Amino acid sequence: NQPPAAPDNGNDDDDDDDEGHADLDLVDQNEFLSLLPKSLLPKLDKLKSLHNAREEIMKEYLLERAKLEARFGAMMKPLYEERRKIVVGEMDEVFQKEMEEEEKRKKTPSGETDEGGENNENVD
Repeated sequence: NQPPAAPDNGNDDDDDDDEGHADLDLVDQNEFLSLLPKSLLPKLDKLKSLHNAREEIMKEYLLERAKLEARFGAMMKPLYEERRKIVVGEMDEVFQKEMEEEEKRKKTPSGETDEGGENNENVD
């Protein structure tokens, strides 16, 4: 029988004994491993090896991802800046001019040419 676990008092002030904490984990891990059947140890070693290989791949992945985010972030920055200008109204004059030009084009009588010298007649 195991003794009852100590009740959780809500204090997470275990930071003062961090120096010996890593050593205790290693002792606990070694003790745990000694309790396992010997036939499992090669499997555990292989799993640790696979985990370490994955960690190396993840490091490389995170570096490449950071590079991609920086690259594409730089490409998107002008788009975001233009969008910001539209939202805050800095582009209102440009849109107003475009609307006025469009209205002028619509008012040009058919058969006449607009400013570019093109014929405005609809040809089907």
